Amino acid sequence: MVCFLCHNTSESLDHIYAHCSFTRGILCRVTALFDLTLYYDIGFLDVFLQATRFQFSKQVGSLWRSAFIMTLWSIWHAHNKAIFDDIQPSIQHCLMFITAAIKETDQVAVGHFSGTVHELLILGRLGLSGRPPPPTSTTVIRWRPPHAGWHKVNVDGSAPTSPGPLFAGAIFRNSCGFFVVAFSKAVGWGFPLEAELASILHAILFAFEFGWHSLWVESDSILAIHTL
Repeated sequence: MVCFLCHNTSESLDHIYAHCSFTRGILCRVTALFDLTLYYDIGFLDVFLQATRFQFSKQVGSLWRSAFIMTLWSIWHAHNKAIFDDIQPSIQHCLMFITAAIKETDQVAVGHFSGTVHELLILGRLGLSGRPPPPTSTTVIRWRPPHAGWHKVNVDGSAPTSPGPLFAGAIFRNSCGFFVVAFSKAVGWGFPLEAELASILHAILFAFEFGWHSLWVESDSILAIHTL
């Protein structure tokens, strides 16, 4: 029997879930969301085993498992619709279903993301926000003035939605702790990390316009600091 999805060759389990061009079109798009690569040459069992071996945090891992399972289900559903209802299979329709399932999974799943840029980008492509792990300890942090002749700037970035409009702000103080100047501005469109990085960059450029080359930059984003 000719495959009802691609109409190119005879059907088998390996063909439907590994070799079919329709299936590969969906899997390539889904794996791209998670920055993954699957190899389809052997068969379905090999594809399935590959999918179970990818390592993520609990939050992203649950999203990947949901995406993969829903991908298999949507392919089978499209296959049956083509056979029994004579409905032409649509990759776009399957992807819409898979994306909706991922978002629903994130609403009920437990666990946190790793905090890495890699997983932050994955969540951004999915239109989701990361759930950071709770702090293992609480540390009291006090503001300290910079050395004489220096300026200190405290920066912060804001992204109300992810992705969405980005905003950056900063406040400058001198070595006596007195307020000098501050700014806030819109800095484009993107993800929260980009807002934090933009606030640091704009603060440095702002300071150089005033000739302040001895500058202490302080941010509350550990991820932005590690990225730099």
